[in-house]
Amino acid sequence: MQNIVTQLAQQFGLKGDQVQAAAGAVLQLLQEKSGNAEFQALVAKVPGAQAWIEQAKALPSQAGQVGGGLLGQASSLLGAVTGQGQSGIAGILGKLESAGFKPDSAMQFVPALLEQLKGVAGPDTLKKVVDQVP
Repeated sequence: MQNIVTQLAQQFGLKGDQVQAAAGAVLQLLQEKSGNAEFQALVAKVPGAQAWIEQAKALPSQAGQVGGGLLGQASSLLGAVTGQGQSGIAGILGKLESAGFKPDSAMQFVPALLEQLKGVAGPDTLKKVVDQVP
């Protein structure tokens, strides 16, 4: 949905295609970790979401470079908080970095995107998906 993309692009100082790819990377992780029916209900309410996922698949992952520095610290911290292994978190942070995000703004992007998705898809739909992510 262009409104989500426009708002996030302005908030993070990025181009629309960068935001779409980054949103797709987050949605791709949600798709992998949640139930198919719940995820499809979310995608059905967010026009363009499937195209964003396809854009994210084309992004090179920089997960191999995550070993140290701020991105590595962010990955470790986010992995500890979410209970996910560092590789899943590193993968998404690497894709966000490939989309043009700096590590500190990547950490802020995910909650900002989820808030936008909640406004479009509704809090119950988003909660059903997010609650299934370990």
